[in-house]
Amino acid sequence: MKKLNIGCGEFPIKDFINLDVYEGKGVDVVTNATKLPFKDNEIDYIYFGHCIEHNTLPEARKILKECLRVLKTGCEIGIVIPDKDKTPEHLIKGDTTDGRKYKKHNSYWDLEMLKKEVKNAGFEDIETMNIDIYPNLVARPHWQSGVIAIKGGKKMEKEKKKDKEVEQEIPKFNEREYSWCKHEKKVIYNPTKKKHCSQCGRLL
Repeated sequence: MKKLNIGCGEFPIKDFINLDVYEGKGVDVVTNATKLPFKDNEIDYIYFGHCIEHNTLPEARKILKECLRVLKTGCEIGIVIPDKDKTPEHLIKGDTTDGRKYKKHNSYWDLEMLKKEVKNAGFEDIETMNIDIYPNLVARPHWQSGVIAIKGGKKMEKEKKKDKEVEQEIPKFNEREYSWCKHEKKVIYNPTKKKHCSQCGRLL
């Protein structure tokens, strides 16, 4: 199973192909995401967290089209943004201290804009992401938003059944200093955001 983490930066994910425009520890592929080095329908899952805003809007649209191209039909992409309507001003501007183009924010997004652009790229079944429980997030501040979308429409029945089973396992909690992992199957007190899942190694 091929899982792609676009714009991994300093937070590569275990068992993913970690892609970034800059070289770094844990980066597997160094390239601009406007042209992904994968075949059509090659990737089973894409996580695209806090990266799209580092691109201009025309670049972002190309990346979304590339994600659609390489993703298998019926498979999922998860996209997370710093929502411009919620994010503190000093964070929404992004890091411009080292002069690298893709360190700063080159476009500004809110949830509705993200849904619109994902739909225009050709994805279907677009849903608002539950930030509190969606896997792979480095942290869960209230100012980020996200969407989940599918290439080619509804998931296969076995995938829908699997999602339902996972949903039933998700504990109910509100405090953001807690994390959840499908492997641990429990709420984990993690205020420092430095604990990792004992099975998948993901930062909780």
